Amino acid sequence: MKKYSKQVDHLFTEVIGFWFYIIAWLMIPVLLFLQWVG
Repeated sequence: MKKYSKQVDHLFTEVIGFWFYIIAWLMIPVLLFLQWVG
């Protein structure tokens, strides 16, 4: 059970990191565009 929990925790960390990376790549151009327009 402990081993399973550790695997799930590792997977969860990878998924969070992956989504954070995608969101950052989507948000940075939007923020730059808003600064340029404003």
